Amino acid sequence: MLASGVGAGHGNVGGSSGGGHGGNGGQGQAEAYAGGAHDSFLYPTKFGNNGGHALFPHRAGVGGGRLYLRVNHTLTVDGFLVALGGAWRSVGSGGGSGGSIHIETYTIDGNGEIDASGGAGYGGSWAPHGGGGGGGRVALYYMYNFYVGDFINHGGAGGTKSEPGGPGTIYLHHLPDLTINGSPHNGFADNRTLYLNNKGFEPKDPYRNLTDTYPDYPSASGVAWIWPGEYPPLVSVFNTSVNPTSDITLEYIKVGVH
Repeated sequence: MLASGVGAGHGNVGGSSGGGHGGNGGQGQAEAYAGGAHDSFLYPTKFGNNGGHALFPHRAGVGGGRLYLRVNHTLTVDGFLVALGGAWRSVGSGGGSGGSIHIETYTIDGNGEIDASGGAGYGGSWAPHGGGGGGGRVALYYMYNFYVGDFINHGGAGGTKSEPGGPGTIYLHHLPDLTINGSPHNGFADNRTLYLNNKGFEPKDPYRNLTDTYPDYPSASGVAWIWPGEYPPLVSVFNTSVNPTSDITLEYIKVGVH
């Protein structure tokens, strides 16, 4: 049974596309439509999506899982905290998209890796090439940040005749440490940062006009998408001038290439 839904990769005997989540999947060698991005970058709750495959009993890369961590004091990540999309499992198939990692903690510390990257599409010599899965979504709400490890959320690799998946999103939100009265200290301002880094993977056509694809955005493969949405229900955001359901408000956007 083929996967369905906006994030599922599309099957094609000439090379299937990757699944989407934080970023769209990558095109397959003969499949222009990829799995579409979806879910909230502010409050991710979705699993990743499977890549496309065309023929039974072929199988594609599976979507990543989802993690929700609410920590009363300190979360220390010295190892690996991952929701990775799976790589292709049959020739010609696409990679699965990364899943969701949502963290709410007083303090984050450690020197590990937090990773929701997409899986690779098929790129061998036995069959047409499959597209990579899109990266997933990571959101971190914290009061104190001593974490010096890595946040990773890139799309999966495609073959030389297909396309890598688009980057996932990494959203960091600095919350106030409250006074005894339950209000933030004077002068505190929420700090919201969005990171995008696809580790050097580029779409087939990085110079296309994306506004032309808005009505049919899964056709804009290999890129990330974000929409307004709700903050998590247990997180108190004190900047009341921001309406997250109609506006996207960020203090910083950081885009990396390697």
